[in-house]
Amino acid sequence: MAIIREDDEDDDDDENNDNSAEGSTNKIADELETIAMEQKQSKQAELLRELEEELLKRENVSQTHSLEEEEQSKQFRIQMAKLAAQGNMGLSKDKGGEMSALSPEECGGTTEKYSWTQTETEISIHIPLESFEVKGKECKIEIKRKTLDAKIRDAIVFSEGTKNNRLFADVNVDESTWEIDSDEKLKTKTLTVTLAKAKRTMANKHWSYVCENEPKIDVERFGPPVVGVNERNPMDMELMGQMFEQMKTSSEAA
Repeated sequence: MAIIREDDEDDDDDENNDNSAEGSTNKIADELETIAMEQKQSKQAELLRELEEELLKRENVSQTHSLEEEEQSKQFRIQMAKLAAQGNMGLSKDKGGEMSALSPEECGGTTEKYSWTQTETEISIHIPLESFEVKGKECKIEIKRKTLDAKIRDAIVFSEGTKNNRLFADVNVDESTWEIDSDEKLKTKTLTVTLAKAKRTMANKHWSYVCENEPKIDVERFGPPVVGVNERNPMDMELMGQMFEQMKTSSEAA
C-alpha cells in the first residue's frame, strides 16, 4: 500500500515549475542572442555597403580626374609639338618679354665685309663679291671644326693671320658647305658659307658672333629660350638635356 504525502507532491510541483522557468529563461536568452547576432550581421552588412559605395565614389572621382589630366597632358603635348615645329622661340625683350618667333636675320648681324644669319642649327654667312667675274676656283674656303678661313682672290675675310678665324662654337664639318649665288639681272654675286652647328642653340644661347674679334650682337635681348619638346624627336630631348646642363653649370658657377 503506497502512501503519498502531500508534502512530496508540493515538492514535485515546485521542481517542475523551476525547470519550466529555467527553460523559458534559456529560450529568451537564445532568442536575444539570435537577435543580437542578426543585428550585428545587419550592421556589418550596412557598413560594408557604405564602404563599397564610398570606394566606388572615390574610384569614379579618380577616373574623372585621370581623364581630365590625360586630356590636359594631351593638349600640352600638342602645344609643345607646335612650338617644336615652329622653332627658334624666345621671350624677346624688344617685345616686352612676349613669346615670339625669332627670324634668322634678327638673330644675325651685318659687318663691313659680310652679313650673317642664324637658326637653331645653322649659321649662314653672306659675302658680297666685288666682281661678277669672280669664279669659284678663286675662292679659298676652309671649314674646320673650330675655325673658318675665307679668302676671295686677294681679299681676306677670315684667317689665322688676321686672328679672326676661330669660330664662336664647334661646327659639323661634313654638313657645312659653301657656294656662289649669282644675280644675272643685277650682275652681282654672293658667296654663302653655311655652317652646321655641332650643338643646337636657342634665343639667348645663340651665337653672339661668327668668329673671334668680329662684331658681336646682343643675344640677351632674345630672352630665355621657349622650348617646345616633341618627346619623339631625339634632337628636342637632346636640346632639353643640354639646357638643363647649362642651367646646372651656371648655378654651380654662381
